[in-house]
Amino acid sequence: MKLTHDQLVNIKAFIRKRGLSSVDLQLEILDHMACRMEEKLAEDPEKGFDKNFTEMQSEFEYWRFNELENSFRNSLRSRYSSLRKQTRLSWFRFPKVAYTLLAGAFFYLVFDAFDAFTAGVFMTMVSLLFSLIIISRFWVANKKYRNTLTMRSASYIFLPILVVQFWILSHQHIGSNLLWATAYVTLALFTLCELHCFYITQEYARQSCEDLEKIYGPLV
Repeated sequence: MKLTHDQLVNIKAFIRKRGLSSVDLQLEILDHMACRMEEKLAEDPEKGFDKNFTEMQSEFEYWRFNELENSFRNSLRSRYSSLRKQTRLSWFRFPKVAYTLLAGAFFYLVFDAFDAFTAGVFMTMVSLLFSLIIISRFWVANKKYRNTLTMRSASYIFLPILVVQFWILSHQHIGSNLLWATAYVTLALFTLCELHCFYITQEYARQSCEDLEKIYGPLV
């Protein structure tokens, strides 16, 4: 039995009261609870929505709802992690491996054309620029989906990369130029790969949210 607009509003309000901030997590839980309610109404239509909803609220008391939240949070993280893994592996499979090799060759040419410090600064600035462009694209163009688990993980990925790049800049006087060229090329390729992973997972999260909103309507 398909739920009405008002019935969905009640379920959304219940979820909202739990204080969840990640929109993808909220929609996944909404999908679960709506399907559960539809099953209950199909099993016993005479019982009605109000009574079933009261029972559902009691069923998902605070600690039970925390279990549900953690379960779906882990499920989403696992889904995103699997997608990132597949994206990373694609960089070493034909035909993308050719682009990986070309990018690596380009970065080595940069080191060959300039001194190590100048090349390092150039790569750090390029990494920072691409990171800002891609993250800001989602931040500005997809305001509804800023608070997804993938968007929140961006700072945990890119900030450490920039810290390592600046650390290499401050220590590159130690050892040979080839050593730092190899370190920077590896880090530059890793940065590009992670930016690609972020783009793919954020697009997947956005599309999943839009698909669920087509079924249940917007959260607010």
